Amino acid sequence: MATQYFTQYWTNDQWKVETGLSNRGYTALDHSAGNQFRKAGVSVNDVIFLVTVKQGQLFLGGKIVVEKLCGQSEA
Repeated sequence: MATQYFTQYWTNDQWKVETGLSNRGYTALDHSAGNQFRKAGVSVNDVIFLVTVKQGQLFLGGKIVVEKLCGQSEA
């Protein structure tokens, strides 16, 4: 199956906590969670781009290549 590409929107509050944009530097992203992934047909080796919009500008927070689909508590 061919690689699929998805975006996941994070609110500005999630963005600050998860990406380190609250003046503490950037942190690597190792997972994301949400019930929409299975519904959208996300599979292993697909790519998810994490984005937000702040003051009218689109920001790319990172890229995650899916290694495993699991529940939020395991992630």
